[in-house]
Amino acid sequence: MNQNGFESDRQEEQALEESYRAQCEEEDARRAYEMEYAENDYRRDQAKATMPNDRISQSRLAERLTKFKEEPVMSKTLEDVRKAVYASKRHSAWERGVQTYALELLDNLQDDPDGISASPATRKALFNGADSWQQYSEGGCSLVYDGEIAERLCNPTELKKSHGGERDPNERENWIDLQARALSQAERMIWKCIRA
Repeated sequence: MNQNGFESDRQEEQALEESYRAQCEEEDARRAYEMEYAENDYRRDQAKATMPNDRISQSRLAERLTKFKEEPVMSKTLEDVRKAVYASKRHSAWERGVQTYALELLDNLQDDPDGISASPATRKALFNGADSWQQYSEGGCSLVYDGEIAERLCNPTELKKSHGGERDPNERENWIDLQARALSQAERMIWKCIRA
């Protein structure tokens, strides 16, 4: 009798264990389904947010595209752009450094008889084979040594604070990152001078 009692208890425990496992598997499957459903909802909402789906926004988009196509392409000679960059206001060491980078970037461009325009081809020529200003900076297309970058972009106080470039400029960037940011601003300065 005792053995039958133990066997029945063991069978009951196994049955409870199996039902518990089945409940857990069912719960996991339900959670996975809910997560997938929620993810699909999120993607659908993101797609709706980025796509103009009403007539007003589509008409505005069409107006903008038409306006963009009708705008004349601004072009200037390389020498005119260089003069405009050189004549731009520069009060701080940072602005003088950005201006110097802009003048160096203009050296990457060839003088075209039609002039220089704010186009993807001009941007590609400015990048000199790089995909981004970060890659341009890391690839050695501009200054390489931290001390040189610090001398170009810092005023004397900041230069002393960074020990001539031995310390990072701030806790978020190193000198190469800072140079990439300056190169990006130099590119904007060039576009501004072309469009002016």
